[in-house]
Amino acid sequence: MTSETLQRIVDAPNVQRLQTSNHAAIPDGLRWLETLVADCRRILLNEPFYQIATTATTIQDFAWARQLLHHSTKFPQVLALRRDLNYNHPHASRYRNFFAQHVIEEEGHADMLRNWLIQHELVPFGENALAPIPTNATVACLAHAYTAAVTGTPAESIVALNVAVEAASYDFFNQLAPTLQKLGIDSWYWELHRTADEFHSADGLAMLDECKPGSHQGQSLARWAREAAIFWGAMLNSWAGIDRWPPIPA
Repeated sequence: MTSETLQRIVDAPNVQRLQTSNHAAIPDGLRWLETLVADCRRILLNEPFYQIATTATTIQDFAWARQLLHHSTKFPQVLALRRDLNYNHPHASRYRNFFAQHVIEEEGHADMLRNWLIQHELVPFGENALAPIPTNATVACLAHAYTAAVTGTPAESIVALNVAVEAASYDFFNQLAPTLQKLGIDSWYWELHRTADEFHSADGLAMLDECKPGSHQGQSLARWAREAAIFWGAMLNSWAGIDRWPPIPA
């Protein structure tokens, strides 16, 4: 493997390539999973949510961020649940430490977003920032994350909660950056995810064992990746008031 292929998760047109935080190499035997995740990301970037959110002209156009707060509040709890489960795996400590570190790095993010919402008057005075009921697709996305945490093998959990979702999250925050900056409402909450989510995705892929796409393990990882991407995309569309599931092949 050459130096140019190290530290990268995605190498595809129109999709930002993601770099690991620790110079770990992506196994050659998982390049097929890189490609699959890249294909999912390209489809998600063409979903209606981005067409709407990136053309926002006022802070009120970011009212959907209260839905984001639901996800930001619950997702670290999912990671903590996975961290605390028993691992029947030869690399149990490695996986547990990976999720433990992710939990630490998510600490305080929901509070940062809540403060941003209040600062920009997106939460009426005296109202709980989480008062709006989460959309059905938001609930479904979180339910899929909980399912991955509770029923998935360590590798399946990492693919669903890190490799796929964090790559999609990285795109989410980076796609919105120009609009936030243009409106003068960018903040550290939005900025830190433009880097942290990159590492959460790429580092997860780098630590997985190699497998062939046609193997039982490969087919399972592919299914979890596709499902996670589909639920994520449907959630974002629902924040724009659109009931639509991304056309990612099963």
